[in-house]
Amino acid sequence: MTEINQIQMDLIAKEFISHGKKQNCLIDLCIDPKKRAKAIIVTEKSSIISGIDLIKSIFLKIDPSLVITCFAIDGSFFEAGQPLMSICGKVKSILYGEQAAYFFLSRMSGISNYTKKLSRAISECEITLLENYRAAYNWKIFEKAAFLCGGGKHRRFFCSNGITINENQIQASGGVFSAINTLNETLTGTIKISLITKSLLLAKLGAKCGVHLLILENLSISELYAAKKAIGDRCLIEASGSIDYKKILEIKKTGVDFISSDCILSKASIVPVKMTLDRD
Repeated sequence: MTEINQIQMDLIAKEFISHGKKQNCLIDLCIDPKKRAKAIIVTEKSSIISGIDLIKSIFLKIDPSLVITCFAIDGSFFEAGQPLMSICGKVKSILYGEQAAYFFLSRMSGISNYTKKLSRAISECEITLLENYRAAYNWKIFEKAAFLCGGGKHRRFFCSNGITINENQIQASGGVFSAINTLNETLTGTIKISLITKSLLLAKLGAKCGVHLLILENLSISELYAAKKAIGDRCLIEASGSIDYKKILEIKKTGVDFISSDCILSKASIVPVKMTLDRD
């Protein structure tokens, strides 16, 4: 799983403890601090599971004395009704982490499932499904971890050691030739330039100027065919934007090198999970 640093973990644990106290005063007012129980977290839908490592870390951050057994690992497939994790210890500590378990396991597993669906659609092609370059900053590391569990690839493995420019930056720099020539003259030869554009014309000009990767955002299927025909192998091409399962089946025929999709975050279905309490 993508590494999550200590500061992020502390903030998450603090947020969900605070949420538990505000939303359910029973935890503090009516539950014996010494009362113990065993909780079982179960998936209610057959799914690729993601977020196990994160949830375990959150529970242990809330209460290091909790005894946690993980039956699932991130990226594994579990049938509906199968237990994912057991937590033994103080009831209050378990309940403080309950909402975190629901939120992260449901959301991250949903992202992994949709990613797997798209990656399987292009599995027979020489096309790589890359993480989308857009994500909510605070949650990006978790969304990325779920994406990788579903079979997607990390963008840095293919587009590392480079910079990305967009249409507004090009316009402000005096045009595509001026912008890219300035970058090529200023930067070392090992720095690779990626260009994000919604314009087929600008894509052709970018390829002519020697960009390493063209990220073609929300172009039609016919425009992607035209881009590949005009550009050939002069640079790598990525189709990006609102690409769902139906559209990816069409895009994979165009000859692009990479695909990234906003739909992985916007259309991923929540995977329902539940937690039951028994006496320890």
